[in-house]
Amino acid sequence: MELEPGIIDIRRHIHENSKINWEEYGPADFIKSKLKELKVLCKHVGKTGVI
Repeated sequence: MELEPGIIDIRRHIHENSKINWEEYGPADFIKSKLKELKVLCKHVGKTGVI
């Protein structure tokens, strides 16, 4: 499975939609949705963290 093109697209999306520190709600939701697509258990921590 070739992951690199998808990872590059995700990186570009995050950088194109970045926000001021501690206000990254959209990017955090985006990351969480991508992890869920991959069936990776994750959750929000704090205001904008994802683990």
